[in-house]
Amino acid sequence: MALVEIDHLTIGFDGRKAVSHLSLRIERGDRFGIIGESGSGKSLTALSIAGLLPDAAQVSGHIAFDGTPLPDSEQAMARLRGKRIGMVFQEPMTALNPLMTIGEQIEEAINLAGITEVMPLALPDLLDEVGLAAGHVGRFPHQLSGGQRQRAMIAMALASQPELMIADEPTSALDAITQRTVLDLITDICKRRHMTLLFISHDIRAVAALCDRVGVMRAGELVEQGDTGDVFRAPQADYTRKLLAASQMQRRDRPAAATQADGAPLLRIENVSRVYRHGGLWPWRDAPVRAVDGVSLDIAAGECVALVGPSGCGKTTLARMIVGLDDVSAGQLVFDGAAYRGRNLPPLLRAGLSLVFQDPFSSFDPRMTIGDSLGEPLHLLGRLSRAEHEARLAEAIEAVGLSVAMLERYPHEFSGGQRQRLAIARALVTRPRLVVLDEPVSALDVSVRGDVLDLLSRLQVEHGLTYLIISHDLDMVAAMADRVLVMEKGQIVEEGAPQRLFAEPQHDLTKALMAARLPEIAA
Repeated sequence: MALVEIDHLTIGFDGRKAVSHLSLRIERGDRFGIIGESGSGKSLTALSIAGLLPDAAQVSGHIAFDGTPLPDSEQAMARLRGKRIGMVFQEPMTALNPLMTIGEQIEEAINLAGITEVMPLALPDLLDEVGLAAGHVGRFPHQLSGGQRQRAMIAMALASQPELMIADEPTSALDAITQRTVLDLITDICKRRHMTLLFISHDIRAVAALCDRVGVMRAGELVEQGDTGDVFRAPQADYTRKLLAASQMQRRDRPAAATQADGAPLLRIENVSRVYRHGGLWPWRDAPVRAVDGVSLDIAAGECVALVGPSGCGKTTLARMIVGLDDVSAGQLVFDGAAYRGRNLPPLLRAGLSLVFQDPFSSFDPRMTIGDSLGEPLHLLGRLSRAEHEARLAEAIEAVGLSVAMLERYPHEFSGGQRQRLAIARALVTRPRLVVLDEPVSALDVSVRGDVLDLLSRLQVEHGLTYLIISHDLDMVAAMADRVLVMEKGQIVEEGAPQRLFAEPQHDLTKALMAARLPEIAA
């Protein structure tokens, strides 16, 4: 008897089908992965099993857990979730309560499990099982790294010793080392507990590394399923072949970087540090944090440089100082011959530097039209005429392959790939020379990711742009970068061309990043 059996499941909203006549079986002990692009119905399928669909959902079909139909009442469904089904959500920072410590939240899960007449694990046992140090229990979610928050979420899901764990994109925002650690942790727990896993992801390599069976979803339909090796080695559906082809990232070759006439770099960073001091009543009790520690580097005009390293190493802090969003504690930056120290950038110099934020959806004001959002940076150029203002907007949005008519729409009316293009358009509107891109494709489907990288390569050539790319995605870095900088604890510890650096890493961190890199899908 299958642990989970879904028969002709259909989920709709306002008459529009989001999942259509889906049928699948998850056997006891399976590690079953579901892949597909955003909007394919992966997460809705998982939520339907856990009884967590929105109230507005119109549902038909049947779902059985261990041979018994899911209960109709929320109270009975809550008991089933508390006792037999654990859930690990995609983004632990939003799933965890910011006002409770990690220990309090895990204890809450333990207490709720006890109500359902099972023997929950004690807090020390859960912490030990997920590899979370006891010292972290008194901290709040914002005081933990992404990997530590994910471990806390897994501990909460395991509190009742469930038979099924549902993990929805649990590694999509993690660096390579932390991602591999979390995947290994889930694998180990499933084997040790003989637990069934439903793993939702658009990361094909993660599914290949973790799951023994896989289903492929497209536009709400299950187009293919079977043993993971068989499906990925010899896919039957055209859509599966398309996904696999898109996951094989190719090198984007561009003309060599041009050098300035005087031989000076476009950006020079001279022994820059950023020190944060804790606030509160007694700030002297805690040692200051050196987020960036004595970094020096040059970036030539037309170059594409990638900055990689584990979460918390100082990458984003360095980027914020470069574009003038954070102050420099020591050292200085020199852009196009002008020295500055972070936020003291004059407007015209700031216009030459742009930042594409990691999450384009949250970086746009939902109450402003796209035209208003794209036009915000133009104040750096002084007073433009209405015609000049509109010409700049049209130039930017058409450069990223979108229509001027879209300027009147709002952010929620666009897909993830379109929002990323719009974020790039906003960065281009001042005609900058240096663009800093913070995880530009981490949240995108594999098919959209390739389109965005092609766009960035084309824009660099057409507009003479210089890029600094911050990323956890080593495949994307290998495809785009002329030079890679590896950062650890606020310092640059190794640099070089990606082909050489990735093939022959010298520093221990670079070796660890390469060892953690998930293998390519065998053709």
